[in-house]
Amino acid sequence: MGEKSIIRKQDLICPVLLMLKISKKIEYALIALICMSDKSEAELTTIREMSNSFNLPVELLGKIMQRLTNSRIINLV
Repeated sequence: MGEKSIIRKQDLICPVLLMLKISKKIEYALIALICMSDKSEAELTTIREMSNSFNLPVELLGKIMQRLTNSRIINLV
């Protein structure tokens, strides 16, 4: 059997992710970025909400989000 993908919410967050061989950290970062891009600038989401929505480890997602912030890719509030 093949590897089971983490993506579950409508399984169409980004079909390309299902075809690429990328690390889990990169996959989680892309899921978070796509999730945030679906929100308006005034609408906030928490790391825990994203973690629960996509069944991602909250601690790892937090570290990934911190790295994205330190790289100035996103702004955390």
